[in-house]
Amino acid sequence: MLSKKKSWLGIIVFFALVPLGLLVVPYLIAWAVPERFGQLACDCVIILLAYGLNQRYWHVPIHFFSRHKPVGQLVQLLPALIYFTIMKLPSWSTMAFNKVTILILLTVMMIAVAEEIICRGLLIPLGLTVAGGRPFVAVLISSLAFGLVHVVNLAHGSLNTVMIQVIFVFASGMLWGAVYLKTHNLLLTIILHFLDDLPVVVGSQQSNIATLNSSQVQIMVMIVLGIAVIACGVVFFQVHSFHYHGKKLPQ
Repeated sequence: MLSKKKSWLGIIVFFALVPLGLLVVPYLIAWAVPERFGQLACDCVIILLAYGLNQRYWHVPIHFFSRHKPVGQLVQLLPALIYFTIMKLPSWSTMAFNKVTILILLTVMMIAVAEEIICRGLLIPLGLTVAGGRPFVAVLISSLAFGLVHVVNLAHGSLNTVMIQVIFVFASGMLWGAVYLKTHNLLLTIILHFLDDLPVVVGSQQSNIATLNSSQVQIMVMIVLGIAVIACGVVFFQVHSFHYHGKKLPQ
């Protein structure tokens, strides 16, 4: 069984792994990997590092797939699907499908796999330990890490754009965390993550946030904060009220 001290160390390490990996790994592999494969290679390295560190120090089992109670899993998936339909599906209707290539699909999939392994597969079990088994706190910890990962986008985006993106990502992370916690099926959150990211990577979404004045930015921040609060409320109700009768995640 994981101790709280060891779990806290794991949380710190995995909080830092993705942003540090995204900042450092590209420079380390630039001499050997063509630029168009850079993101793909970077995420492969992050996955290997996360897997290696976990195998060496924490031994947290990651549940990549479960066939247990598929109808129950679908019920647990509904809040995340509703959020995706309202917030993300419109971007699919305007996506430039002619720009989608095999390389883009692989890159987006590896982004999803890397971040889901760390933010859901590893941080939720570690969070359960440090939170004394409280599921909402565990999901909150993993979602904070998920949001902070996207602070690295400041390298090529405005502060306002990145701040709003981080809040949106946090809200998504809360819903996806509840899915993994209740279904023990990481494949579901990987698919949600893939569907969420693909329009962004393809470039169909053009953000105008950087052109907004301060008052408009404040209004936008209040709106996305409201969405995040609603997501937190839904997740709190979901993890405490709906029961999935499968194996518990390790604590």
